[in-house]
Amino acid sequence: THIHTHTLTDHTEPIDRDPNSILGLSFTGIEVSRGITKHGFALNCNVDLSWYNNIVPCGITDKGVTSLSTETGKTVTVEEATPVVIDAFLERLKVVRDDNADL
Repeated sequence: THIHTHTLTDHTEPIDRDPNSILGLSFTGIEVSRGITKHGFALNCNVDLSWYNNIVPCGITDKGVTSLSTETGKTVTVEEATPVVIDAFLERLKVVRDDNADL
C-alpha cells in the first residue's frame, strides 16, 4: 500500500488530499539552543488518535492528524513500519545500508 505525501514548508509532512483537510502523519522537530541540538521524529502507525483532541501537535492549530493504519485501512505496526522508514532515510541521505550494523 502506498500513501502519497508531500511537504508543507510551514508545517510537516501531510497526507496528500484537499488542502482544507490535510492531516499530519509524521513529524520532525529540530531545536538548537546554546550550541546544543535536539531532534526528533514521530510517525503515527497504529495510535489512538483521540489523544490528539487534548493537545495541539507541534503547535499546528489548522491541521489534524492521522495514522498509517487509518489511511491504509489495515493495522500497521511500528515493527512493520520501522525497516521501511530506515530504508527511506538511508536512500534519502544516500547512505549504503550495512546489514551487519545495529540500527
